[in-house]
Amino acid sequence: MLDGLPGGAAGMLYNNTLDEFAEGVNTDLYLLPTTNGQTRIYAADQYTLVDIKMGLERQKHFKDFENHALSGAVLHYKQKCKSLVVVPQPRKCSVVRRG
Repeated sequence: MLDGLPGGAAGMLYNNTLDEFAEGVNTDLYLLPTTNGQTRIYAADQYTLVDIKMGLERQKHFKDFENHALSGAVLHYKQKCKSLVVVPQPRKCSVVRRG
């Protein structure tokens, strides 16, 4: 978890910061903004989206959980193409069974 970066959680988005971090660990990254001032970073070769989303659901039950603009959003930094994308949330759909 990164604390105290200039700009709070958005400090990871400064020029070349994600590039350098991803190169240092040599993998794609998942970013989970947890508060306005903190971002958790997960190595994509060690964690799955399911792991991260389960952790997020657990975290929502703690009293210090902050609801903010990016609550629940998982960002995926792709090292090779140096791009950051929001991981789409699964759509809820109804299943109708015909009998």
